[in-house]
Amino acid sequence: MQMDVVVLRAFGVLHNVYFCELGRMLYHFNEHFRQSLSLCDILWYNYYKRNNRGVVMVLPGMLELTEKQTQLLVSIIEEKQSCACEVSNSMHTVWITSDDGENELRVAFLGRFALVISRVGFENKRRGTMTALLSVLKEICESYGVHRIIMQSVLTKEMEAFCRKSGFTPDQNSTMEVDGVLIGDYFLDF
Repeated sequence: MQMDVVVLRAFGVLHNVYFCELGRMLYHFNEHFRQSLSLCDILWYNYYKRNNRGVVMVLPGMLELTEKQTQLLVSIIEEKQSCACEVSNSMHTVWITSDDGENELRVAFLGRFALVISRVGFENKRRGTMTALLSVLKEICESYGVHRIIMQSVLTKEMEAFCRKSGFTPDQNSTMEVDGVLIGDYFLDF
């Protein structure tokens, strides 16, 4: 299905259940409008509805962090890493980076299915930064009724160890061992 390729590039997450759900949403959307629409068409439609009508119309089931939730994440990073951070919001994705570029966190909800942590990098290791962030992210997920967190593209031994210590399990469909590190995606169901 061509849509899988577009969705893969747009969200960067391999998960067939979500692709099937998105496919069903697009099918019903197309049936309603009696035309063939791409994901780009729907995103444009959402942009148009938001900017020209004052109505927030997004793909069904899309969630995003509130300003208060984002600020809580920022305060944890700033406190634990002794840095100042900036926030960028784009397409329901929150990207927090320090002024010097040495610290970053990028998170986004994958519909109502999961929260995806797609970028993690901290200059000062072993300060409990990710442990504190994960605790807050789990609370946020629970408040939305989301019970899965995906740690996307784990590449280092340290992050693999953190994932395992925190109860994440490797996704059998997207992980492989490279130089003694099981790289790929990890899931935490709670």
